[in-house]
Amino acid sequence: MGKKNGGGWQNQYLLNSPFSSQDNAFKYCYLTNPNGRNLMVFPKGSCGGWKCDYSSEYCLGHFFLELEFLANFDKAYHTGSRNRRLELYLFEVGNFEAGLDKLCETLNTCALTYEKSFTKIGETIRLTVHGNCDKVLCDGKAYEPQDGFVNVCAGKYRLTSAEPYLNGGKGLEAVFYAYDDIVSCYKRAMDSVSQEDLNFTDENLCEHQCWESAMLRYMARYGQQKEYWDKLFPALGIITEEDENKAIPRRTIFHKEHNGTPPYSIFESGRIQEQLFGVTILLDAYRLTGDEKYLKYLTGALDCVLEHHFDHGMIYTNFLNGEKEDYTTVCCLIIPFVDAALVLKDENSALADKYRSAAKEIAEYLYRRKDFHTEAYVSDRTEAEMEDGSISCSALSLLYYCAKIERKEKYIARAKEILDLHEPWVTQTPIAPCFCSSLRWWETFWEGDGTGPSICFGHAWTIWRAEADYWYWYLTKEERYRTKALNGFMSNFSKAEASGKTYACYMLDYIPGGGFHTACKNTVSEIRQGKPNRADSGLSRYVWVRAHETVLNGGCL
Repeated sequence: MGKKNGGGWQNQYLLNSPFSSQDNAFKYCYLTNPNGRNLMVFPKGSCGGWKCDYSSEYCLGHFFLELEFLANFDKAYHTGSRNRRLELYLFEVGNFEAGLDKLCETLNTCALTYEKSFTKIGETIRLTVHGNCDKVLCDGKAYEPQDGFVNVCAGKYRLTSAEPYLNGGKGLEAVFYAYDDIVSCYKRAMDSVSQEDLNFTDENLCEHQCWESAMLRYMARYGQQKEYWDKLFPALGIITEEDENKAIPRRTIFHKEHNGTPPYSIFESGRIQEQLFGVTILLDAYRLTGDEKYLKYLTGALDCVLEHHFDHGMIYTNFLNGEKEDYTTVCCLIIPFVDAALVLKDENSALADKYRSAAKEIAEYLYRRKDFHTEAYVSDRTEAEMEDGSISCSALSLLYYCAKIERKEKYIARAKEILDLHEPWVTQTPIAPCFCSSLRWWETFWEGDGTGPSICFGHAWTIWRAEADYWYWYLTKEERYRTKALNGFMSNFSKAEASGKTYACYMLDYIPGGGFHTACKNTVSEIRQGKPNRADSGLSRYVWVRAHETVLNGGCL
């Protein structure tokens, strides 16, 4: 998708849902098309794997360039070389399930999928059986399919594989997430926040300090923890640092003018999302402590945005091009305005009205806006970009406003149109961190092991879509959106180990794009799918920030 003169973005393809079985015997790539003419491509017989090239020539890997299936990998990968005839099948299909049925029919095998990617330990999960199947093995037990379905259960916390068999031959497994108790998972995720993990990041207030809000919201819901405050007070002190010599770029909201930026701007950074994520942290700290210093800084930062980065509902910056760039949907920036208006409505009605009015303008602006660009510069050699995050944040912004401030049916209807548009970016691979993940791939330049671009399933920004699904369910009571929301959240929860150690993504690319290396000799020549080597304590905690008032509420989980 993105090819110039390629018939428009509606007629181009996204590498939506790749899959390779754990023994590498089966693999496929499901490509989505916004017009519904989707493709399922898979090899028959022995095949090394596949490789997607992500174009950095136009915009730092934002575009899919080509997809190759390889009989053998390059010798640098030490996988061995075999004399193989590469035979590929390509079917145009209406949906993912139809594509999987075609695969099973063509290869005379069986496969499993599900409507929910998770279950509590000891409870059953229902799996759909594709093709003829004699039995399903899961956690050492055999189960017999009935009428196209099978119910299995898992005995301990982990990603659990259910494997179908036909005539003694193993088919395509499904991997689901078995967990004990979601509150215990939350606690372990907070306990395991590690400065060692954060040292691999720039620790900016947007991506890498999400743990602060997650921890503050945990205490707001489940009670104070001294060991959490021992981590939080120094971090909050950095945000509110008043000494210019001690202020930290991208982490301090500085109270004075600095290098031409107005008071209460993010220190030495043009990323407005860092400033507004800082507002969320400060707002959570203020709600928990009542400390007026946090109120002073969060209102100062919001007022700074309204005075210097706001134009009739558009939040803008000049971070990349030196021109006015529309950042309204970059990280769903309506949220801190809505939240501040609600927190302050009883104690400072003037400020609350100001932020409520700003949220109203943002919602109306997004209701009228028709494109879904992102922050980055896009070459004139490409189509206009249709970016996953901008699409999902547009829907979430409208629904968040309707759920929190004022219900407007036209906003809900427009949000539904946007959610429908976004469906080709919602992945279907039946592996829990992949299922109902948003389709993102360039973040692995910075996150995971930094070897991207590569599809980073279960990325934290998936939660924009998952939360939009939640609020759509909340506003309409259409139950399937509740299920979609839960699956989206679980794509993030399922990246955590039983200890709480969590990873930024889950990868199925055989060969990642190399990160920022400019010489081939410096890239990692290794095929290793699954969780990264490096754990994450920052962005991976965003899911808990947004779960606080969504799927953790009202018995949703």
